[in-house]
Amino acid sequence: MIKFYKNHIEFSEYPFSAASISNQGTLHIEDIREVLLDQLPPEIRTHAGDVIFVESIYKKNLEVFAQSNNIPMVRRIDTWALILEDFLDTEFSEEDNERTFKTLEACGISRGEKR
Repeated sequence: MIKFYKNHIEFSEYPFSAASISNQGTLHIEDIREVLLDQLPPEIRTHAGDVIFVESIYKKNLEVFAQSNNIPMVRRIDTWALILEDFLDTEFSEEDNERTFKTLEACGISRGEKR
C-alpha cells in the first residue's frame, strides 16, 4: 500500500528488500530525482540511485504528487528491450528492424553493437 502526502510518500510492505525504503518506508520529495510514469510499473528514481517501483493503480496519484511538487516527469526508451528483440519468439519485419536500429542509434548504440 502507498500513501501520498504533501511532501512525502509512505510505502508499507515494499516487496523489494534491497530498496532503501524497505526498512524506513518513507520517501521525501527532496530525495526524488524524477518520476517515470510510462514505465510498467511506474518508477520513482532517487538522487541516491534507487529505482522505486509504484504499482500501476497509484499512477494517477504519483502524477499528481510529482506535478504538485515540481518533480520532473521523464520518458525513457527501454534500450534493453530493443536490444533483446532478436531473442524473442516473434518475427519482426525489416521495417520494424530498421526502426529499432534508428532508435538505438539515436540513443548512442550502433548497429554493430546490437548484432
